[in-house]
Amino acid sequence: TVRVAYEPEQVVVEVSDEGNGSESAFGRQATDSDRRIRRSGGSGIAGMRERVTAAGGELDAGPRPGGGFRVTARLPR
Repeated sequence: TVRVAYEPEQVVVEVSDEGNGSESAFGRQATDSDRRIRRSGGSGIAGMRERVTAAGGELDAGPRPGGGFRVTARLPR
């Protein structure tokens, strides 16, 4: 689930899942190519946090109550 909220002082972007972890964002099984991209491409949560902080925002990431995972970025408007 992706949620974007435009608030008076900030934009909040939240991405969450229910935690099954077996499918990609496109509703299919992750392929070897998907896994290679994950290993080599980005910097994961640390990279997201670095980018959000550079823009003057805050990032929270962690498990959701009841399962799954949530990443929330708060960026100044």
